[in-house]
Amino acid sequence: MAVPMPSNIRDMFCDHRTATDLEFNIGVSVIVGVPLPKDGGEALKRVHEAANEGRVEAQFLLGAMYDDGFGVPQDRGQAAKWYREAANRGNHRAQNNLAEMHRKGEGGFSRDTREAVRWYREAAEQGNDKAQNNLGAMYALGQGVSRDYREAESWFRKAADQGNTTAQSNLGAMYRDGEGVTQDVQKATRWYREAAEKGHTEAQVALGVMYADMYFRREGIPKDDREAGRWLRVAGEQGEASALAALSVIYLRRDAGVVTWGQPKDQREAMKWLSVAAEKGYAEAQFVLATFYHKGVISRWSRQTARYRKAVRWYRAAAEQGHVEAQALLGVMYDRGLGVSQDSREAERWYRKAADHSAEKRV
Repeated sequence: MAVPMPSNIRDMFCDHRTATDLEFNIGVSVIVGVPLPKDGGEALKRVHEAANEGRVEAQFLLGAMYDDGFGVPQDRGQAAKWYREAANRGNHRAQNNLAEMHRKGEGGFSRDTREAVRWYREAAEQGNDKAQNNLGAMYALGQGVSRDYREAESWFRKAADQGNTTAQSNLGAMYRDGEGVTQDVQKATRWYREAAEKGHTEAQVALGVMYADMYFRREGIPKDDREAGRWLRVAGEQGEASALAALSVIYLRRDAGVVTWGQPKDQREAMKWLSVAAEKGYAEAQFVLATFYHKGVISRWSRQTARYRKAVRWYRAAAEQGHVEAQALLGVMYDRGLGVSQDSREAERWYRKAADHSAEKRV
């Protein structure tokens, strides 16, 4: 029977996304250096024995098993214990995972970004591409170290050159926005494409948006709705809701910020992708869909009450995720009794939420 194998463990001895019990036991045999165990219970026993004997790969493996609840009840405290044992003996995977626990405050640790940076660096200097990317992110964000975009770019590049798609996407963002490097849209496109072609959804979305955005035409990237649509569809098929929302925009015609409609086919395509994104829970898509129903951009000839009810449904969905504009407009719907019974108290509640969230953003 095939069972999902967490990437923590899979990276050590298996190139598949699933592993049979036999494959897992073979992996244990190779790592721990003992004869092939006959069953999962025996395999776990062997891992424990080898870890207690100080075998570093077994210590990491045991930490990963506890971290992911693979073959044992999930226990982050035990995971941290075994990661530390392996990290202190120089295991770069354990060092990276231990850094993650310090950064997030897991495994019984208090959140400590300085300690996270220390362990990321230990692993990164051994060539661990995940740690190199993570260390780059710490420099870019100024967490645990002073913000330093040059250092960030250097570590992202080391990881990207090893094929790390997150690092490639991060480099794309730096060159696109000119953060810490001279803005270079051509280089941004190159790095985004590297990651996108390997399935990185954020890079696929970013690449699609760059092809759709007229701004980048001035920077040497031709506006190409077909290419934009291709990448956004690929990301959308992997479940990236923001891609579906962006894809819907390609089928809208914009003039001075006012949405107008193209051909009926474009309308249907726009609504299809926007609705899918909204159903997947993407707050911005929910908000846009709500405003379309509210203002009559879609379903113009439907009964006004029916349109307003749909608007309320989507305003509420976005508002409950903290979308400030949706909260304010949901307040308006209650205040005026549009699509809901008029309710001044409920209107006040949503107005207040919107005001509070706006204040938080300014802090």
